[in-house]
Amino acid sequence: MFNKKEYQHEWYLNHRAESIIRTKLWSQSHSEHVKEYHYKWNKIRGKIVSVISHLKLKREVLAHYNPDSIVRCSKCNFSDIRALCLDHVDNDGKWHRRENNIAKKGGTLFYRQLKMAGYPEGYQTLCFNCNQIKENNRRWNMMNVDIKNINLEGIKF
Repeated sequence: MFNKKEYQHEWYLNHRAESIIRTKLWSQSHSEHVKEYHYKWNKIRGKIVSVISHLKLKREVLAHYNPDSIVRCSKCNFSDIRALCLDHVDNDGKWHRRENNIAKKGGTLFYRQLKMAGYPEGYQTLCFNCNQIKENNRRWNMMNVDIKNINLEGIKF
């Protein structure tokens, strides 16, 4: 049976020098097309590499700050990495950012800083829901409001 790939490979090996010269000539005569192609490809490739490296770093950091070294929420065991984040255990994130002159730097930059600092204590992995619940409870506690005793019946929204 005829195998096209084998035939093409064998032909290339027999005509390698000629093929290389033909490719160079074509590239020189179509330089704008080649530049445009490489520009687009490198732009797409750069984004893909950036996203992959960010997810690898995020996975590594989130796993480190979970007691089981597994990428999941410390409270509810939710495991979708897209909805997981780091939380300051002592609710001192605002002060931590002020002390270290960090202006809302999060994500990759923050994960790199933690890794370079040797993963300091004081963080935990939470899903966005548990993180928001924790923040809401903190705010209600600051106002000395018992959220369990609030009656919302009769209030129109």
